Amino acid sequence: GGTLFLDEVGDADPFLQGMLLRFLDGGKYRRLGGQVEIESNADVVAATNKDLPQMVAEKAFREDLYFRLRGFEFTVPPLRDRLTDLQAFVEELLKSLGGPPSKPTGVGEWGIEKSAVDLLKEEEEQWPGNLRQLERVLIFGAVNAAERIEKEAQERSFMPTDPEHTRTIREEDLQPSSAWRFQVRGPTLREYDKVINGWFKTVDFM
Repeated sequence: GGTLFLDEVGDADPFLQGMLLRFLDGGKYRRLGGQVEIESNADVVAATNKDLPQMVAEKAFREDLYFRLRGFEFTVPPLRDRLTDLQAFVEELLKSLGGPPSKPTGVGEWGIEKSAVDLLKEEEEQWPGNLRQLERVLIFGAVNAAERIEKEAQERSFMPTDPEHTRTIREEDLQPSSAWRFQVRGPTLREYDKVINGWFKTVDFM
């Protein structure tokens, strides 16, 4: 039972493609290093951003495997074609900055000013990484916001405690630059944990 999700199946090499085909045909597999075949009736879902028909024509992807996988097909539009949904995506991604319920960080939920969202919408030609890139950009903005708020608090000689004030990403925090316009990667998670979780956790519990 269950579901097997094959992400980026278009990147599978010929050897792996052959293994997948045998599994789909016979419903059997062997664990790495194992000798015993195990039966499985798992549903298979595959995803790719490659043009598989073109790859089949170029002999880069097995035609028989392509037709085995193509039982029910649907296309998810890229982020640049769904800018009307960007606000909803941003709000959902910002919830993750507070950490999962099972591991609270003390950060709480983040907000973002409308002008900052409008700035993101202007980047319709700069989202090759889709939601993964958007997530990194928001982390980039949150790191900058945390540093900005910490500086403001030091200048005014107080620690801000208003959640609405301390957790809002402004347009200035996104700082459009080559750091996120042309690259999918953003600040490392180590920077995120150090700057956001560490500092705001201190603020929340003082």
